[in-house]
Amino acid sequence: MRNKIIFFFVLLFFFSVFFVKLGRGQKNRRSIVVNVGVVTDVGTSYSDVAMLCINMSLVDFYSCRPQFQKRLVVNVGDSTNDLDHQVYIGRYDVVVGDTTILANRSSDVYFTFPFIESGVELIVSTEDLVKRELIYILKRPLSWKLWLTSFVCFFFTGVTVWIVEHSVNQDYCGLANYQVSTMISSGAHIYGGRRSLKRRERKWKMRWLKRRVVK
Repeated sequence: MRNKIIFFFVLLFFFSVFFVKLGRGQKNRRSIVVNVGVVTDVGTSYSDVAMLCINMSLVDFYSCRPQFQKRLVVNVGDSTNDLDHQVYIGRYDVVVGDTTILANRSSDVYFTFPFIESGVELIVSTEDLVKRELIYILKRPLSWKLWLTSFVCFFFTGVTVWIVEHSVNQDYCGLANYQVSTMISSGAHIYGGRRSLKRRERKWKMRWLKRRVVK
């Protein structure tokens, strides 16, 4: 009697494992439809290239999901623009083939990199764009950071020259307004020819100009 009970429990265990495995297998065999639009010409070698692109695109998907199967449904008559639009409205999930990347197509779908060594090749006319950019660069004003940096450099140069020449050069003496204007002109090097510069100022300016040229 005891042996029969043990045999019954063992048999029940094996049946439970079998039905669990069977249920999982049936659950994994569900159907998922992936619509792929193919741009190809059957009369040329582009058809082989398109099918190769499909297999390379889905190889990772099918390698880890062996229970899924592929089925090809041929639909003749759709152009490349129409296929891109069909992806946008949801009729197809992906388009595979020799499709040119255009501005209107890029606004509807995303393009991936092709399976070629050169990558993506674009032909764009840039002559007018370069001319417009050059004119814009020449006409646009300086940024506020560059203006601020220039004023700080001019002020620092003028203050340094005034400190060096104030005690030995009469041109740097006088009223406060005159000294301020002299300081500004020394920093900007605008009125340098109207004043007689002492030896120390000339040496300092030569060093400053040499550093600017070297930089």
